[in-house]
Amino acid sequence: MLNAANIVATVMDGDGAARMNEIVEHRISALIAKYEAHPMAKLIVPEEKRAALRAELLERIQTEWPKPGGFFHTFAGESVDLQGELERRMKALDRESYEGVLRPAFQQDEWKLIAAGAVLGAAAGVLQLVYIFGDAMERLSR
Repeated sequence: MLNAANIVATVMDGDGAARMNEIVEHRISALIAKYEAHPMAKLIVPEEKRAALRAELLERIQTEWPKPGGFFHTFAGESVDLQGELERRMKALDRESYEGVLRPAFQQDEWKLIAAGAVLGAAAGVLQLVYIFGDAMERLSR
Protein backbone atom coordinates (compact mmCIF):
# COMPACT_ATOMS: atom_id res chain seq x y z
CA MET A 1 0.00 0.00 0.00
CA LEU A 2 1.26 3.44 -0.82
CA ASN A 3 1.37 5.54 2.35
CA ALA A 4 3.86 7.80 4.11
CA ALA A 5 5.31 5.08 6.36
CA ASN A 6 5.92 2.70 3.43
CA ILE A 7 7.46 5.45 1.29
CA VAL A 8 9.84 6.43 4.09
CA ALA A 9 10.74 2.78 4.75
CA THR A 10 11.40 2.14 1.05
CA VAL A 11 13.53 5.24 0.63
CA MET A 12 15.47 4.79 3.88
CA ASP A 13 16.05 1.03 3.55
CA GLY A 14 16.44 0.76 -0.18
CA ASP A 15 19.20 1.67 -2.60
CA GLY A 16 18.10 5.30 -2.54
CA ALA A 17 19.03 5.83 1.12
CA ALA A 18 22.58 6.94 0.32
CA ARG A 19 21.36 9.22 -2.46
CA MET A 20 18.66 10.70 -0.22
CA ASN A 21 21.22 11.39 2.50
CA GLU A 22 23.46 13.06 -0.09
CA ILE A 23 20.62 15.30 -1.23
CA VAL A 24 19.70 16.25 2.33
CA GLU A 25 23.32 16.91 3.27
CA HIS A 26 23.84 19.05 0.15
CA ARG A 27 20.69 21.12 0.80
CA ILE A 28 21.45 21.56 4.49
CA SER A 29 25.06 22.54 3.75
CA ALA A 30 23.89 25.13 1.21
CA LEU A 31 21.40 26.54 3.73
CA ILE A 32 24.02 26.69 6.49
CA ALA A 33 26.49 28.39 4.12
CA LYS A 34 23.83 30.99 3.29
CA TYR A 35 23.25 31.76 6.97
CA GLU A 36 27.00 31.78 7.75
CA ALA A 37 27.41 34.51 5.15
CA HIS A 38 24.88 36.70 6.98
CA PRO A 39 26.54 39.46 9.05
CA MET A 40 24.48 38.71 12.18
CA ALA A 41 25.48 35.04 12.12
CA LYS A 42 29.11 36.04 11.90
CA LEU A 43 28.67 38.11 15.05
CA ILE A 44 26.76 35.46 17.03
CA VAL A 45 28.68 32.28 16.13
CA PRO A 46 32.49 32.52 16.34
CA GLU A 47 34.51 31.17 13.40
CA GLU A 48 36.09 28.32 15.41
CA LYS A 49 32.69 26.93 16.51
CA ARG A 50 31.05 26.95 13.08
CA ALA A 51 32.48 23.62 11.88
CA ALA A 52 31.36 21.82 15.05
CA LEU A 53 27.93 23.48 14.86
CA ARG A 54 27.58 22.49 11.19
CA ALA A 55 28.52 18.86 11.94
CA GLU A 56 26.14 18.66 14.91
CA LEU A 57 23.29 20.19 12.92
CA LEU A 58 23.78 17.78 10.00
CA GLU A 59 23.94 14.81 12.36
CA ARG A 60 20.77 15.81 14.20
CA ILE A 61 18.86 16.44 10.99
CA GLN A 62 19.93 13.11 9.46
CA THR A 63 18.90 11.17 12.57
CA GLU A 64 15.60 13.02 13.07
CA TRP A 65 14.15 13.49 9.59
CA PRO A 66 13.19 9.85 8.85
CA LYS A 67 11.57 9.23 12.26
CA PRO A 68 7.78 8.61 12.40
CA GLY A 69 5.94 11.90 12.66
CA GLY A 70 9.02 13.76 11.49
CA PHE A 71 9.51 16.02 8.52
CA PHE A 72 9.94 13.26 5.95
CA HIS A 73 6.78 11.43 7.09
CA THR A 74 4.80 14.65 7.00
CA PHE A 75 6.12 15.56 3.56
CA ALA A 76 5.48 12.07 2.17
CA GLY A 77 1.96 12.03 3.61
CA GLU A 78 1.04 15.39 2.13
CA SER A 79 2.56 14.75 -1.26
CA VAL A 80 0.97 11.32 -1.59
CA ASP A 81 -2.61 12.06 -0.62
CA LEU A 82 -3.90 9.17 -2.70
CA GLN A 83 -7.33 8.93 -1.14
CA GLY A 84 -8.04 12.63 -1.65
CA GLU A 85 -6.59 12.62 -5.15
CA LEU A 86 -8.61 9.54 -6.19
CA GLU A 87 -11.77 11.01 -4.73
CA ARG A 88 -11.30 14.31 -6.59
CA ARG A 89 -10.55 12.58 -9.88
CA MET A 90 -13.40 10.06 -9.61
CA LYS A 91 -15.88 12.86 -8.92
CA ALA A 92 -14.64 14.72 -12.01
CA LEU A 93 -15.29 11.73 -14.34
CA ASP A 94 -18.34 11.59 -16.57
CA ARG A 95 -20.60 8.52 -16.55
CA GLU A 96 -18.87 6.68 -19.41
CA SER A 97 -15.38 7.27 -18.04
CA TYR A 98 -16.47 6.14 -14.58
CA GLU A 99 -17.87 2.95 -16.07
CA GLY A 100 -14.58 2.47 -17.94
CA VAL A 101 -12.71 2.64 -14.62
CA LEU A 102 -14.98 0.12 -12.90
CA ARG A 103 -15.40 -2.28 -15.82
CA PRO A 104 -11.99 -4.01 -15.50
CA ALA A 105 -12.62 -4.66 -11.80
CA PHE A 106 -15.76 -6.68 -12.60
CA GLN A 107 -14.63 -8.15 -15.91
CA GLN A 108 -12.78 -11.16 -14.48
CA ASP A 109 -15.85 -12.23 -12.46
CA GLU A 110 -18.34 -11.39 -15.21
CA TRP A 111 -18.82 -15.03 -16.24
CA LYS A 112 -19.88 -15.89 -12.67
CA LEU A 113 -22.49 -13.15 -12.73
CA ILE A 114 -23.81 -14.36 -16.10
CA ALA A 115 -23.94 -18.00 -14.94
CA ALA A 116 -25.70 -17.06 -11.71
CA GLY A 117 -28.21 -14.98 -13.69
CA ALA A 118 -28.85 -17.90 -16.08
CA VAL A 119 -29.45 -20.35 -13.21
CA LEU A 120 -31.76 -17.95 -11.37
CA GLY A 121 -33.61 -17.12 -14.62
CA ALA A 122 -34.12 -20.81 -15.43
CA ALA A 123 -35.36 -21.52 -11.89
CA ALA A 124 -37.79 -18.59 -12.08
CA GLY A 125 -39.03 -19.80 -15.50
CA VAL A 126 -39.66 -23.33 -14.23
CA LEU A 127 -41.51 -22.01 -11.17
CA GLN A 128 -43.67 -19.81 -13.40
CA LEU A 129 -44.49 -22.76 -15.66
CA VAL A 130 -45.46 -24.90 -12.70
CA TYR A 131 -47.53 -22.13 -11.09
CA ILE A 132 -49.29 -20.87 -14.22
CA PHE A 133 -49.77 -24.11 -16.12
CA GLY A 134 -49.90 -26.49 -13.15
CA ASP A 135 -53.71 -26.37 -12.99
CA ALA A 136 -54.03 -26.88 -16.74
CA MET A 137 -51.70 -29.88 -16.66
CA GLU A 138 -53.64 -31.37 -13.79
CA ARG A 139 -56.95 -30.98 -15.68
CA LEU A 140 -55.52 -32.53 -18.81
CA SER A 141 -54.21 -35.54 -16.96
CA ARG A 142 -57.72 -36.38 -15.54
